[in-house]
Amino acid sequence: MNSDFLNEVLMYIEFNISDALLAEDSANFITTIYGKIFMGYDETKRHVGDIEATYIDIESAINNGCPLFQVFDQLTQELCDYYKALFLPTGAIYKYIVNNELDFDWPESFDNLLLINRVRIYPHFRGKQYGLAAILRTIQKFGPACQFAILEVKPLQFAPEAQDYPTMKLEQLAANEKQATMKLKDHYAKMGFESIPDSNLMLFNRLYKQPSLEEIGFIDE
Repeated sequence: MNSDFLNEVLMYIEFNISDALLAEDSANFITTIYGKIFMGYDETKRHVGDIEATYIDIESAINNGCPLFQVFDQLTQELCDYYKALFLPTGAIYKYIVNNELDFDWPESFDNLLLINRVRIYPHFRGKQYGLAAILRTIQKFGPACQFAILEVKPLQFAPEAQDYPTMKLEQLAANEKQATMKLKDHYAKMGFESIPDSNLMLFNRLYKQPSLEEIGFIDE
């Protein structure tokens, strides 16, 4: 590979796609995305963290006559919660989209959906906006057929699975859950995510201009 190209690589993500063909049709419209985040490339690359996302092919589900509540009633409770937030009139995202006229035919007219589930950056590499850059690249890669990318703000140190990450040094992070959540919301807002009232959900509208690495404060080290 051209050495000039290698010298220009800032971040490299090895994406692994889980997309099984299942007997339950409604599950076949969901693709799980897992990515290992590296800074640099080839011999110089350093593993700095991981990202997990879910792509939901809503258009194909509708075209194949599969009810959306069945699509979201798969795999995790998180997906069920997203369905309620997105498609029930009492849902936080539903009300936000309608109130802000982001889609005049909501929910009848709806693109595919990208959910950002988890972003983990190892302690030594925090503070350089590598997580935001990884989210941005994931949206660029898997979001062209999606108007919205959505995430739920959940500080890792308070997640039920926090004990599974002893090397993440979570004790170094904020000890107050409310303060940690607000700090994360401010963090994701740098990338253009908008807070959904009365929830910890945030929405990124791909119809708006995507930020540059400089605008999110990315540090190349």
